[in-house]
Amino acid sequence: MTKKNLVPKLDRRLQYIANAVGYCRRVIDIGTDHALLPLALACQNRCEEIIAIDISSDACDRARKNILRAGAENRIRLIHSAGLKGVTVSAADTIVLAGLGGKEIISILSDALPLPEGVKLVIQAQSDLVQVRKFLQTNKWMLLTEDVVAAKAYPYVIISALTEAVEYELSAVELALGPLLMQRWQRQEPTQAELMLLKRELRYRAKMLCPSAVDQKITAYLNRLLKNDVHC
Repeated sequence: MTKKNLVPKLDRRLQYIANAVGYCRRVIDIGTDHALLPLALACQNRCEEIIAIDISSDACDRARKNILRAGAENRIRLIHSAGLKGVTVSAADTIVLAGLGGKEIISILSDALPLPEGVKLVIQAQSDLVQVRKFLQTNKWMLLTEDVVAAKAYPYVIISALTEAVEYELSAVELALGPLLMQRWQRQEPTQAELMLLKRELRYRAKMLCPSAVDQKITAYLNRLLKNDVHC
């Protein structure tokens, strides 16, 4: 039985990801680091099987110590491996790729193709979100949710997708900012976390010396949405 008092508390980013995982047959956490997410899932009895993976031997050592300290060695299988190379992915699995660069996430998923239908992906990319969205679109994987969560004064975009074939084509603005987020902003004002993200995007584009037509279009959208907020 997991010792709940020895399971570290999750920050808002990881707590959102744990909620996005929900209850599942098997979860695979790639880039587990300290194994905080697997430990929380084990403590909450959310998944029948929990696999924690990291390519770093130091990270695996840290994860192993935390797992043993919490008495969760019978609940969590720790694998020292690159991406999904140590696991055969099955339908109804949930794969978490959080805290990794977007190009690294794309590489991990590309190496595992073809994935069976019905696999849920929970993605929090540290960079290259445009490329991540293009990759999901290219594989025709269904977008389930897009949310922005602020943790330690930084906005994180978290995407849930399902490996179920659907046809869609995202515009340049949707690739940059997220189609589901943009749909929400048509109905309601952005949250504080979303405003942080939007203002950061606007500041980034304001520094461009020669913005492309696409960047100009994105800037115009941001200005309309933010109503030229003087604090941007």
